[in-house]
Amino acid sequence: MLDLYIDFNNGMGEQSLSRILPRFKVRSFTPDSPNIERETTTLPRINGLVLPQHPRDVVYKERGIKVDFLLDSVIAETFYQNRHELYSLLVQPFPYYISTDLLPNRRFLVTCDGNFTITKDKQKNHATFTVDFTDILGLAESKYTSSTIQNFNGEHWSPGMGILRRDDLEYHFKNQKRFSVYNPGGAAVNTLQHDYNV
Repeated sequence: MLDLYIDFNNGMGEQSLSRILPRFKVRSFTPDSPNIERETTTLPRINGLVLPQHPRDVVYKERGIKVDFLLDSVIAETFYQNRHELYSLLVQPFPYYISTDLLPNRRFLVTCDGNFTITKDKQKNHATFTVDFTDILGLAESKYTSSTIQNFNGEHWSPGMGILRRDDLEYHFKNQKRFSVYNPGGAAVNTLQHDYNV
C-alpha cells in the first residue's frame, strides 16, 4: 500500500498519513521534473545561445508535486469532518517535508496553499481528489546526511541518489589549500543554502 509521510520539522519526526488520518489513501505521487533557471545571452556572429554561467551556478526553480487521494468516509456524517481534518493537516503557513514509499530515503520540502477541493457526491461517501504541493527547493533531498554510511543495503540510500559503487573514500585535508569532497546527489552544494561542515 502506498503511503504519504509528513514531517512538520517539529521534533516529532515523520508520521504516516494512514496513521494520522486512516480514512485517506494515497493513489499516486507525481513530482514534476526539476526546472533549471539558467542565464543565457546572445553574441553577434555566434550561433544560438551562449551560456555564460558555470554549471555549478545553475539554480533549480520550485516545482509542483501532485498527490492523488481517496477519501473513504464509510458514512456520510463523517465525510465533512474527515475533509476538514485533511485541510487542517496539509494547509500550513510554514514549509514541511513529505515523502513516499515510491521514492525511499528522499524527502521534499513543500508548501501547500490549499487551492484544492474535496467534493462529496450526494450518493457516495467517498471521493478522489488531487492536492498540489510546491517543492520549494526544486529538488528532493536525502533524509540522511553524508555522515550516514553510504551503501546500497536499502536502509538509508537508494539507487538514483548519486552514491558511488565504492565505499572506501578517505579524505585528508591537512596543509592543503584546495580540496574536493565527493557530493552524492544531483546538485552542487551551495554553502549559502546548505548545511556544510568540514
